[in-house]
Amino acid sequence: RENIQNTVKELNKYTNVKQGDTTLIANSITMKDGVIALAQAIEGKMEAYCVEPTNDIRIPYTGQDQNTIHWGLNYVYLTEAQVQQSSDVLHRIEKIAVETNGIKDETKELLISNNQDQMIYEIFSVKSFPIAVRKLNEENYSTIGNVNIIRSNDGQLIIDSPNFQERINTQKAVVINDDHTFRWLTSGEYLDDDNDTIINFDHIEEVLKPY
Repeated sequence: RENIQNTVKELNKYTNVKQGDTTLIANSITMKDGVIALAQAIEGKMEAYCVEPTNDIRIPYTGQDQNTIHWGLNYVYLTEAQVQQSSDVLHRIEKIAVETNGIKDETKELLISNNQDQMIYEIFSVKSFPIAVRKLNEENYSTIGNVNIIRSNDGQLIIDSPNFQERINTQKAVVINDDHTFRWLTSGEYLDDDNDTIINFDHIEEVLKPY
């Protein structure tokens, strides 16, 4: 419980939610993503609309003219499935946090093309629990909550958190910048374990192109 509170407090701070902001609880609170959404609302003192669990998000009717108001909700914590199945209303949400363990290209394209004024956050989760956050298309993740990040001998991200009984290898190649930030290796990068050096093949090809 303490780590959930610490995690959502840091997540609320990162996403800049404010007291009185409207949000939607669209996941069952028997599931971790539903618990996080509810805990965010409680800790942030947000005005929460609770609905039956659904992937098809609907904007709650507020009594205002839906054609004139811009944002229908200030903030929503969504899964990728909810983003995919709610594309027609995403433009009505001011801030969207997407819970993922590696966002799909089609989800990213849907969010980018949807509304340029929005703030979109990518929540990297392990076993559906938030570990780190970044703005969409930013390079580095910042850890949230009581999380230690370690790189394995073969360069993969290992998570150590009180939410898990043991350390978890995410099987994702990673560059750890410091105790709290990391980024994925891109498809054009290679980690030389012997020298602990990253080789960027895209850069090498760019340099060699004139020759």
